[in-house]
Formats: sequence, C-alpha cells, structure tokens
Amino acid sequence: MSGKRNITKEDILLRDRMNGAGTEVKGPLLFKPIGSMASNGIRIVLDETDLIQPFFYAYPNPDAPMQVVIDGYDVTVSDEGEVVATGKLEEQPSWCDAMMTDGTTRVGDAILTNLPTEFYININNRCYAHDSGNTCRFCGMGPSFSQNPLWTLEDTLKGSEPMTEAIALAAKNGWRGTVLLNGGLVPPDRRGQWYTDVLEGTMERFRAILDDEEILGELQIAVGNCPPDDFGEYHKWKSFGISSMEIDTEVLHPDWFKAMCPAKDKRRWDEGQEAAAEVFGRGRGASNLFVLGIEPMAGMLEGVEERMSKGVFLMPAQYTHHPDAPMGGMGNPTPEWFQEAYEKIIDIYFKYADTFDVDLTEDDRWGYTRRTKCLMPHNAMWISRLQEMGKLDPGLPSQYTAEPA
Repeated sequence: MSGKRNITKEDILLRDRMNGAGTEVKGPLLFKPIGSMASNGIRIVLDETDLIQPFFYAYPNPDAPMQVVIDGYDVTVSDEGEVVATGKLEEQPSWCDAMMTDGTTRVGDAILTNLPTEFYININNRCYAHDSGNTCRFCGMGPSFSQNPLWTLEDTLKGSEPMTEAIALAAKNGWRGTVLLNGGLVPPDRRGQWYTDVLEGTMERFRAILDDEEILGELQIAVGNCPPDDFGEYHKWKSFGISSMEIDTEVLHPDWFKAMCPAKDKRRWDEGQEAAAEVFGRGRGASNLFVLGIEPMAGMLEGVEERMSKGVFLMPAQYTHHPDAPMGGMGNPTPEWFQEAYEKIIDIYFKYADTFDVDLTEDDRWGYTRRTKCLMPHNAMWISRLQEMGKLDPGLPSQYTAEPA
C-alpha cells in the first residue's frame, strides 16, 4: 500500500458527484465483471487512495458533465474536460475462473453480488412487501421478484446451491467479507419454523463445502431480512454459524417509515435489532442499512443516535432513484447535503464507538467494519477520519485475498 495517501473530503465529494450527476463512459470493457448482479457494472480503484467507484457500464449518461475513459485496465476520470482522477479497473481474482462442481459454471458467474465486500445467498425468491401491494416506495426490485414462483423449502435450498458453493470456494481461496443470507421480504407465515429450517439447511451446505471453521470464523455471516416470530431463534441461528442480523432500518422517523415501508412494522424491526445485539453482539452483530436522502436530516440523525445507543450499528446507503420504484421520479439531495450528513453520522459513530462489543475505531474483523474497500460513501468518510487520527494507514486491504489485519 506504499505510495498511497489519506482519503480526503474532496475525494468523497468527487464520488458523490459521479453518483449524482452520472458519467459518460468511453472505451471497451475487456473482461467480465465478477458476480451475476454486476454483469453490467464495473468498479474503478482510484490510484492515490484505493477508494472504489462503482457504476453501471451498460447505463452511461452521455449528457453528464463527468467522463470515464477506459483504456485497457487504465481509467481516466474527467470533469468538464479537466482530469480529476485516475485509476484502474478492479482486478478480478484468479479464482473467478475456477469451475464449479457442475463442470460448466465459473465461480465468478455464480456469485450473486454487486459489491466485493458482500456476497449474497438467496433464501426467499419472492417479496412479501411487493406481493401484498405494499412495496417499499424507494425499491425497484419488486417487479423482478414477482416473476418468480413461490418456492418450497426444498426448492429454496436447491436454488441457492450454486451461490452457496461459489461463496465457499471464494472464501477457501482468500475472499473475506460479509455473506448475506437475503432475498425478498419473508412472508409472515414463514417467519417461524420455515425461517429457521432454510437458514439451517443453507448453513449446513456452506459449512460442508467450506470445511474450515477458522475461515468461517473470519467471515461475517448475516441474515438480511425480517425478524423471526420468536427472537429466541437467534440462539439456534448462532449455533448454525450465523454471526449477525441485518434487519434494515430503511428510514428512521416512525412516520416516514410507515409511509415508505407500509408492509413492515417499525416497532417489531427495532425490537428485532435490539435482540440481535444481545445475542450476536453490539455493533457488527446487529448491522443494518438505512436509506439516506429521503427523510429530513434532523429526524434522521435523532434516529441514528437512538439506534446506536441500543447497540445497533447503522450504515447509510445513499438514495438513488430507481425507475421501477413507486417514487422513482424523486431526485437526489445535493452532494453537499450528503457530505454534511456523513460528517454528522460519523460524529455519532465516535460517540458510541466504545460501547460496542469491539470498539468501532479498532474493529479489524472482516465485514461491516473499518476493514473494507470503502464502496459506500459513509465508509470512506469514516476511514478518512480514522486515517487523520493515525488509527489507519493510507491504502485499503484487498477483499479478494486475505491479508493479516
């Protein structure tokens, strides 16, 4: 990581501008990106900081003021004709080309992801929120879920086998990060024994292929869905090898939550997060996303502080309009608004850092921690502050080849 420098606010603002204004992309893509969800996506690793800028190659904006020129693996980023950054296309690990046990599928094609920091295993192939006519207003995934049949337990386990095998093989070859057992919102009549059975069956197969308890312990294995009927099931799930719950907060203020996510019960979601913090650990054991940029800042910040005080680690995902979402026409706040929000959220991180099972400023476990390639802007801001304090060196670790912390 020699020759790298600390991440600055200007670096993060540049990324936010690329996300908000879009980019014009020029040049051919010479390789197939990792992950079936990322078939149209590429990620640039910026030269000076190792920050990653992801964007979708197949959906460029020819009218955008920013331009990305790809020349082989080298990338130049310009803003109205002025070069503002250089980088390289994210390196594809050699294990992507390894073959699965079926003899025909590449590991890299079977992995379900759009981030190098987390790989997904689908445990529910429909979404109850969409099926009930109460889809989350910012979400555009419902129509794709609605095309799927409602699988039985056996079909669900069989359908997830390629993802499970591919992630286990990636981990055996050095990948580290979060394994997220997710999918569409589990319906109410499956939040009891069915929920536990599908998690147990998935983890049994994953552990059998991985066949390495030390590697298992290095991964963050998270359930990314709704809380179960009985929070006591968390203890069983922990025995399967699950180490975290991600019951996404979505939005913080109760009134906004009700308006944005009518199929979900905020009180139940909050209780499920708090119970997860008790069983899996305060912080990483109860890691949850929320959508930043929908609700007013003041109420959002109050909600972040309230959740963090209960041991629930909140991570903002920047709102970007999706054309298939009910509120798909809503625009983004300005990059400056997001910058202010990140700064204030990071202030809350520092306030509660030492109240978690591992101090947030020192947590070098893989997963939703400071040990990441910084795809999400708040993570970039967090690591920038830690670098300024001397708690992290410049440069970022590889997610694809495990290195000592």
